Amino acid sequence: MTSAKRWEWPYWEPITFKDFAALDLPEPTWLIPELIPGDGWTLVVAPPKTGKSIFMAQAAVAATTGEPFLRWGPPPRPLTVLYCQGDAPPKVWHTQIRRIRTLQEAGVSTLRVPLGFLSSELQRTQARAAIARVKPDWIIWDAFEKFLTVQDLNTQQGMALALSTLKSVNGPCPFALIHHPRKGKPGEEDSPKMAASGHHYLTGDATQIISLTKKTVRVEGRLVNDDPAYHFQREDGTGRWFVGPTRPGPRPAQSNDPEDLLNRPLP
Repeated sequence: MTSAKRWEWPYWEPITFKDFAALDLPEPTWLIPELIPGDGWTLVVAPPKTGKSIFMAQAAVAATTGEPFLRWGPPPRPLTVLYCQGDAPPKVWHTQIRRIRTLQEAGVSTLRVPLGFLSSELQRTQARAAIARVKPDWIIWDAFEKFLTVQDLNTQQGMALALSTLKSVNGPCPFALIHHPRKGKPGEEDSPKMAASGHHYLTGDATQIISLTKKTVRVEGRLVNDDPAYHFQREDGTGRWFVGPTRPGPRPAQSNDPEDLLNRPLP
């Protein structure tokens, strides 16, 4: 399948809004419509133990098989996906993959990433070589702070350096970057744009921001309207995300938590 010729907007050539709008340019592309853009990169923000790795692994499977993912439509074509794992220990990641059969049946590749690899020129070279062997259409990096040992992410200079170094390793293909949230104020909910730890340069540079809790997904970006939080279900024992009522089981204890009320199955 050959891709259409990429149109480039030349630097330093003025053009009026009217003439710019009249140009016949291709629409922005999507890897997963309305969720993962085909240009730029996606920031995934989630606290520890909220299922972010499983969520992104399931997204990778949908992109590889060409199937819909939760509420989002199928990709325009099946993709080659590389999942770079630097957060979960190997035995934990192995167990998570084994528990969900659909993750094993898709052609997603995974790569173990050393702690602090962005600070090592040798390991950056090895990462580029591994990516070149897979030739992915989409790369998932899990998780940003584990790739660093030197840069201070609380400064714009440190964040910009860390992100530009990752981009130089990643190459031109779109990528998703999993990142942990900052420590917010108790009782005050962070917006996705302000929730990521470190300097806000990171969220400002991202094309799309996905924020997760244990059962909700919120999407914000340049190409979509600010979506409400979408509520999903999680499978006991595996953490798999799915749409629909919970599977039959013991009746859950009553709770006044709004998220639990929204996800409680109908009687």
